[in-house]
Amino acid sequence: MPFDSITTYAIIKELNSKLKGSKVSKIYMPTKYEVVLHTFDGDKQMLLINAGSSTPRVHFIEDYNASMNEPYGFCMLLRKYLSGAVITDIEGYEFDRIIKIRFESINLLGEYQNLTLTAEIMGRNSNLILIDDESGKIIDSIKHIRPDNPLMREVIPKIDYEYPTKDRLNPLDFNEFVAADNIKSNAGRTLKSALMSTFNGISPIIFSEITSVLDIDNNAGVNELSKEDIENIIKRIREYFSGLDERLKYNLYRKDGNNKDYVCIDISSYEDMEKMTFDTPSKMIDTYYHDIDRLNRLKVVYKDVYNLINRSLAREQHKLELRRKDLEKAEGSEKYNIKGQLLLSNLHLIKKGDKSITVQNFFKEPYEDITISLNPALSPSENANKYFKKYTKLENSKKHLEKLIKDGEENVYFLESQSLYLERAKTYPEVEDIKSVMEELGYIKKKKKKHNLKKVKKLKFTTSDGYEIYVGRNSLDNDYLTRKFAFKTDLWVHTKDIPSSHVIIRTNNGTYSNEALELACKLCVYYSKAKNSSNVPVDYAYIKYVKKPSGMKEGKVIYTNNETVEVTLSEDDIKMIDKLSS
Repeated sequence: MPFDSITTYAIIKELNSKLKGSKVSKIYMPTKYEVVLHTFDGDKQMLLINAGSSTPRVHFIEDYNASMNEPYGFCMLLRKYLSGAVITDIEGYEFDRIIKIRFESINLLGEYQNLTLTAEIMGRNSNLILIDDESGKIIDSIKHIRPDNPLMREVIPKIDYEYPTKDRLNPLDFNEFVAADNIKSNAGRTLKSALMSTFNGISPIIFSEITSVLDIDNNAGVNELSKEDIENIIKRIREYFSGLDERLKYNLYRKDGNNKDYVCIDISSYEDMEKMTFDTPSKMIDTYYHDIDRLNRLKVVYKDVYNLINRSLAREQHKLELRRKDLEKAEGSEKYNIKGQLLLSNLHLIKKGDKSITVQNFFKEPYEDITISLNPALSPSENANKYFKKYTKLENSKKHLEKLIKDGEENVYFLESQSLYLERAKTYPEVEDIKSVMEELGYIKKKKKKHNLKKVKKLKFTTSDGYEIYVGRNSLDNDYLTRKFAFKTDLWVHTKDIPSSHVIIRTNNGTYSNEALELACKLCVYYSKAKNSSNVPVDYAYIKYVKKPSGMKEGKVIYTNNETVEVTLSEDDIKMIDKLSS
């Protein structure tokens, strides 16, 4: 659901009830097009204003990590003008997707100054603009717009602020004859399209809900409607919006465990979805965007880590592929040893200047003839030595390549693990842990320092029969759980040859239930790269059989005396773990 005019109307009501008279204490910008205002009036509030093209909106938020703030120029400007300012009013404009937050501040000369921060929540044209009320001029905006088309609105500092050009009507206050004429003027369009062109900021799903009681098809052409049909539609719209305050309900609709839509009224066509109702529009919107924002902000703040892991992984995989091809070539080294041996056995038959010789290959049963190429410039014994040297070189190369391939496989496994942990990360500290591991191993250039294992905030689950299960979120967590936290009699669980979190079952002196093992295996697959695969092999062994040799990378271990089961997660399993993890 886009942030439509009904949502805007509801947010303005909430902001007026909570922000009037409060003072701006802090201003941050977590990303290029997001502003967070901290206000205080007995109670602390945090207001998010997002003017990005993908998820524009305005609402209160529960938490914000200020340490991740970026020093954007627009943030510095807002701090200059609005720090310490008092919020005097919050207004809309013609029931459009515009929110005007009015401030009274004191300028550098000690004089009172009235300012308006205008949020235009209009998809890719969204913007956040600071305006001087006395002059009506733009001080600055989060996006500068210098359009090539002269008919488009310009938004740059020091020019007069103008509202987005609209000829649509306010559904709270409109002339019925004008509305009817506007609908009729869209004769070549559908009713739904005509209504959206006539009235401000109403989404198709809202118009469908409004007109559903009229038994009129929204996809019908306007020219198919009678004068009475149009009059009934206009009457219904006026009736609906005149009672809008009583209709407001803050609903989040979910399907198959995923957020699908949010809307500030009941939607009859969504009856087959799970509905969560909130007491404020901010809580509804914040819940809807919580996971989306988490991933977007983490990727923005830590884009260097994401890019580094992806580049490093691609490079290691390419190197590994080349080394495996070289090893395939080196595997044929034995044929050069055989040729050298055959030449030594037949030196008396070779003359200097011969280009080849055909002899019996007694290394094969039954014997067969083999033709061996010779360098005519070399003596018979030198030709034999040439083949021995090539054999020795390839044998040495095989040993070196085998070591490089083993190291490369470990590097790929490690980087795939870090990529998995980044995908699962929910907080900045989790990504910081991953970054710290990358620094220690030299993937990120920084002065190396010893990272001591410490107690971490691990994921904990408890079965119905009382067994505790712990899941690591990253390499540091995994090392801590396996090396420091778990007892020798606890059970260690991990996907076989697939990056995943380490899972620990806290056993009762080595005993555990089938339920605990089943849940641990499911958790292991859920927190792995094979979450959506079938018949995933999962190994489990007691901790006393799990070792970490010196020099092995973070989160990597070897183990013995293990057993293996195959696990396939069902949709119900995923929903169950989603619920347990939240």
